[in-house]
Amino acid sequence: MRPLPLTAAAVLSAAALAVPVAPALAAGHGHGHANTHAGHAKTHDHLAQQERGASHALANQLRQVNRIADRAATSERVSDVDRDGVSAELQADSDALTALADQLAAATTHHDVVAAVHQGVLVRAVARTQFTVAAQAGHVRSEADALTTAAQDLQTQVDAATAAGQDTTAATAALTDLATQVTTASADADAAIAAVVALGPDSTRPQVNDARDTAEAALADAETALEAATLDQSTVETAVAGFTAPTP
Repeated sequence: MRPLPLTAAAVLSAAALAVPVAPALAAGHGHGHANTHAGHAKTHDHLAQQERGASHALANQLRQVNRIADRAATSERVSDVDRDGVSAELQADSDALTALADQLAAATTHHDVVAAVHQGVLVRAVARTQFTVAAQAGHVRSEADALTTAAQDLQTQVDAATAAGQDTTAATAALTDLATQVTTASADADAAIAAVVALGPDSTRPQVNDARDTAEAALADAETALEAATLDQSTVETAVAGFTAPTP
């Protein structure tokens, strides 16, 4: 299972936030209170700086997720069959990033700030995975529809040949298998979509990786089924071309 990649910007943002805060040590008893106050001020200033950096990172992640949601809502690569479900999940991702920004505003520790940024990176990864799989499933559905349309035309020709007394045994078997393979491919696309829409903004990294792997395996099976269906189509076309015209 491949780990989810982090963008350079996300890594740099998280790394910048991971700088430890070391309070000033009192040089002597007489200056203890002054140094303590200075240490608190330094810690507060550093936390405020971290929050500003985190706020910028979350705003960038929100913009990216919203762009992904816009693409899912309008792209021809996403099938209408899947569009509403995927769009709903992407909206949930966007809402989660907005909520993270609100939580960040109330953060009081370095840990809170880092956690918000890391979760934002993960939410963006969820959104990207959902859109990518939806687009790939859309390709499968488009190919399946085209094969179904072609099979309908071929079935008409095979029926005519059968009525004319031609031997259509091989063509009929190929058409039956074609329909089976298209059904299999469509079911595989359904499984891929189900894997990623089950993710949520609070999904863990292993859950996201597992969902992506499940979806990719289902889509690979779908492509195998489509290849078999395409071969069936060629078999029927060859058979139809070899049918003799009825004697007038």
